[in-house]
Amino acid sequence: MEIDRSYQKTGSLPRRIQLAVLLSSVVAVLGPNLSAQPDTLWTRRYGGDLNEVCVTMGKTNDGGCVLGGIINITENNPDIWLVKTTANGDVEWTRMYGSLGYGDFCSVTQQTSDGGYIIGGSSSPPGGASDGILLRVDADGDTTWLASFFGVVGWSGGQTSDGGFVLAGSYTFPAGVIDLWIGKTDANGATLWTRTVDLGCNEYGYSVCQTDDAGYIVVGSIKCSSGGGLGDADLFLAKFDFNGNFLWSRAIDGWSLGEDYDEGSSVRETSDGGYIITGRTLDYAGNDDMWLVKAAANGDTLWTQRIRGMGSSAGSSVQETIDGGFVIAGYLNTTHDVDMWVVKTDAVGSTLWEKSLGGNDQSYACCVEQAGDGSYFVAGHTSPLPYNDYYLVRLAAETPQGVEAPIVLRVDLVQNYPNPFNPSTTIDYALPRSSYVKLEVFNVLGERVSVLKDGILDAGYHSVVFEAQRLPSGIYFYRLQTGDFTDTKKLLLLR
Repeated sequence: MEIDRSYQKTGSLPRRIQLAVLLSSVVAVLGPNLSAQPDTLWTRRYGGDLNEVCVTMGKTNDGGCVLGGIINITENNPDIWLVKTTANGDVEWTRMYGSLGYGDFCSVTQQTSDGGYIIGGSSSPPGGASDGILLRVDADGDTTWLASFFGVVGWSGGQTSDGGFVLAGSYTFPAGVIDLWIGKTDANGATLWTRTVDLGCNEYGYSVCQTDDAGYIVVGSIKCSSGGGLGDADLFLAKFDFNGNFLWSRAIDGWSLGEDYDEGSSVRETSDGGYIITGRTLDYAGNDDMWLVKAAANGDTLWTQRIRGMGSSAGSSVQETIDGGFVIAGYLNTTHDVDMWVVKTDAVGSTLWEKSLGGNDQSYACCVEQAGDGSYFVAGHTSPLPYNDYYLVRLAAETPQGVEAPIVLRVDLVQNYPNPFNPSTTIDYALPRSSYVKLEVFNVLGERVSVLKDGILDAGYHSVVFEAQRLPSGIYFYRLQTGDFTDTKKLLLLR
């Protein structure tokens, strides 16, 4: 399949983006920043005299987090380390998983619909190629099963809408060959299919998410030049259907005037059916910047933003926020140290605020997640050299300047979390003004099975828990109605 190098979409923007442009022009009249930089509510460090590097974070049903990465018990022989926290960052339990291979690496942690967890990453046996792994553990962190994939470096994955699991990364066998790779298992870890993308270049996969059409979107990079060093690489976006069939790809160039290096580290589907991507773009002069890319549902580029700080920077994680903007976490490397760097933008990528975290230590952010109350969890690692510790920060919801409560610019219904779920899930939504609200759940026959809200609510962010203990497994739909606004989203109950 030929690579489509699409850098700029022509024609008019979708209605949602046009509205965002209008809102950003209003913000410009009010002042350069809609929101003040959020306060830090608390910070937590996890670790000790060993080297612990946090690579991934997932939110849990109880409002806490699960952190995953590596811990070095012996030199050059890392093990996987999982830390489960409460909503206040206190440790509930920790688990270490070793002896999977010579060196074990965790890049995926996600709570599953039954309250357990899926861990993804890689294992490197002595003298052999890396194997991708999916490790299933129960709610207490005890191992249920392990699935492995020969020759794969696993970077991203999670539970899928059918109760199975997906892992994406790069296929690295034989030596010198690198292809984007994606694999799917059933609920018990049995492989259903694997796919590679080989376009005659080196294709890397770093982040995957399942899309509303039950397919998958993967982002990474593609390098077609044969020169030394980083060479000329572009951000690479690849779309697959539910059965893993390769549908299309896009290569997005951050610097069209010369050789550069661009990559995508994180991709999420957005509420308009498109995609938001963060990563980095490095131009020929060596300027490394955090990069934000908005793509349409067919992969065409709508806009890009280079986000520059006082030094080199990169984005590791991105999420669409309740107010329709985006939050990015990564790092900012100044002349003095390296900081966790969190940046909040509006719906068209204009920066509203940025915040550095980590003090005088060397600190990197791997993940950011917005909670239902508008606050943020930021995870990564920090090091008073020579050792790294896991590092978790909670930021308050931003407060607009001159206003005491967060401003909601539009009605928004957020995808439930977790999804799939069993037996409960959380639904968040936002109201720009006091309104009459009806929030209902329906089965696939259109029969109402629950009324979650029916009455007048204040403006702001709202959250409700849907309990489904008495309902059978299957697909359900929840619908929010307020004024002339109606939105419906799908949720999946798995027993």
